[in-house]
Amino acid sequence: MRARSFVSVALAGLVLAPAAAAEEPTTPPSVRLCDLARAAWESKGAEPRAGLAHARCEHDAGRHARAHAILERVRTDARTGDAERAELDALDASLAWSVTTLTLTTSEAGADVSIDGVSLGKTPLAPQVLDRGVHRLRVDKPGFVPVDRELGMEGPGLTLDLALVPRTHDGVLTVTAPRGAQVLVDGKVVGAGAWTGRVAAGRHAIAVRSARHEPFSTELVLREDETREVPVTLSPAAPGLPIWAWVTGGAIVLGGLVAGGVLLATQTSARPYDGPGGSLGTVPQGLPLRRF
Repeated sequence: MRARSFVSVALAGLVLAPAAAAEEPTTPPSVRLCDLARAAWESKGAEPRAGLAHARCEHDAGRHARAHAILERVRTDARTGDAERAELDALDASLAWSVTTLTLTTSEAGADVSIDGVSLGKTPLAPQVLDRGVHRLRVDKPGFVPVDRELGMEGPGLTLDLALVPRTHDGVLTVTAPRGAQVLVDGKVVGAGAWTGRVAAGRHAIAVRSARHEPFSTELVLREDETREVPVTLSPAAPGLPIWAWVTGGAIVLGGLVAGGVLLATQTSARPYDGPGGSLGTVPQGLPLRRF
């Protein structure tokens, strides 16, 4: 009876406080009633009986995890008598099918954990009592990829072990090219045809080469954690010898001309024959001719 009297007093205060209601027009009346019950509990020095009234208000408002937390605080209060403990145990038993427990561990200590936007503190954390239903979990730590996931908390409890992944400051790049075409990233061959890989964030040069197609090249800036796809359509090469054949053939011809010029210059600079009694290209007089 005394617990319900606190709720009645809080409700009367809610009715007599139109100014407070005007400031929070979107807050449900049950929530505002619980806020008043909490204020009454705190104003009485967290007196156990007022705490029970606050817990019952949270229970009736459907915020069962809050009610459980208040009951645990009242339970550890040395001023809580036998009558209050009996009422506490009965109320806590009615919460058994309305709350669940999340046991969370992470590979890295000191990560910030929040549920539905409400901070729970840093890891490691004690098991957390939550209302049954769907919740949004977020785990953040500088230098690591944040975890943001939806949790369905319908059973009696959930144990979750999260491995935080170091942030690598890179992105995912996919190049789709014709089958057999070489794919180059920053001048290095990384694959043929369709290729996907992680590359550092920043500017990169993309090229695709094929023997029967015109070459393709482009540049792009990949942002951190970005996924980018580069579709490539190659144009058929022009008829005739490819450019590399003309370049190779020209180099061979030029090399031959240079070698021939050097040989000619060497022969021109040789000294002519200056033998006895004659000169280069003549037969000395008086020399008998022999037939073989």
